[in-house]
Amino acid sequence: MGAPLAPSPRGVNPGRGGSLPSAAPGPRYLATIPEGAAMILTILQILQLLLDVAFFVMIVHIILSWLINFQVLNLRQPLVAGIWDGLNRLLEPVYGPVRRMLPNTGMLDLAPLVVFIGIIIARDILIPNLARSLVY
Repeated sequence: MGAPLAPSPRGVNPGRGGSLPSAAPGPRYLATIPEGAAMILTILQILQLLLDVAFFVMIVHIILSWLINFQVLNLRQPLVAGIWDGLNRLLEPVYGPVRRMLPNTGMLDLAPLVVFIGIIIARDILIPNLARSLVY
């Protein structure tokens, strides 16, 4: 057999009947997106990025709280106190309403766990399924 034929400049392979256009450049999924769904997919991608950042900030907050509680880090250090105060100011508006909905568990604060699970569900299950439903 001979060498495979390259597509001609007009996008037609003359060796294969001359009437079939070559494959369109770019990813396959771009051709399947409805017109109005592209903006919604962009918004979902931005939302997923924000949830990824929130996930990372919560991981840092949780690890820092463990290190402070096990006295590995001390809040009298200005850098640690500044980071801890900033993270608390950032996350307290999220934790506060969840704490009001949860029963009182004494010293055990379950609000970060509930928010963490909510972020994981939204980021890994809800957003991808919603994006898939828009594309197909």
